[in-house]
Amino acid sequence: MGVCGERGVPPSFAPRGPYGRETLRSRREQQTTQQYAKIAIPKLQLRLDCDSLQSVHGFHGSLWRSAAKSTAPLKELFSGADLRRLGQLFIVMTGAWLTLNATVGALPGVINAVLRVKSSGVNTGILIGAGISAVLYPLIGLLSQTFGRRPTIAVIGLLNLIPACTLYYLLIASGYRNPTTLIILVALIMLFSLPIWAVHTPYLAESFRTGIRSSGYGVSYSLATILPGLYSLYMLGLGALMPYAYTPIVLLALGGLFLSIGALAGQETKEVDFHRRQDVPGMG
Repeated sequence: MGVCGERGVPPSFAPRGPYGRETLRSRREQQTTQQYAKIAIPKLQLRLDCDSLQSVHGFHGSLWRSAAKSTAPLKELFSGADLRRLGQLFIVMTGAWLTLNATVGALPGVINAVLRVKSSGVNTGILIGAGISAVLYPLIGLLSQTFGRRPTIAVIGLLNLIPACTLYYLLIASGYRNPTTLIILVALIMLFSLPIWAVHTPYLAESFRTGIRSSGYGVSYSLATILPGLYSLYMLGLGALMPYAYTPIVLLALGGLFLSIGALAGQETKEVDFHRRQDVPGMG
């Protein structure tokens, strides 16, 4: 049966080119671990966030009751200083999703379909890196509370841009040939790319006044998933200009740039007093 005849892949969307057939064959092998990692990592952070929110439920309950209510939070969110703040956070979260898709999303497929190596080593490295990162999340949060969300996110962007991209290049160039080296390199890449998920929740929540905080958080977090979600199309386009196996490095570098530039474009939020401030500083 031809590539276009694979079940579940419409002919008009079937992958073409030298790696199309291998991509389809490897998709089922990659799907389970990719979906687990991409869903479990944010969900673990969400669980920690929920625990934190429960511990301060009384504080936020009184804050909400005393705050001025908005009759049209989305309308306010997309106007004036709130819109500028939303645009700045959109850049930050676009960078966060790009770094996640360039690593967790793209790595197993590139290693398996393009470099012809079983993706089990990549999946193992991803899970090891994610596990270690989860342990380090409280420390990263403490650093952001000590030195500020803004510089912490900017540094995280640089970690994606320089050491993570360098390790990615070494992995694709030759590191994939040795299973142990492959796992170590993938785990290190994850350690450099995942820390943003320890900081984004307080940063987004502190960036909007109480009356529109839920809308601002939800829109800035979710809207930024759309463009990075098309990463496979970007990789195909970049494949016309460079070896396809190296294209995720470009996306990882762009994600790091967006994180750093977006964070530096905004104001520091760690000292925001929700009881005293009804508004949060907008973009710098």
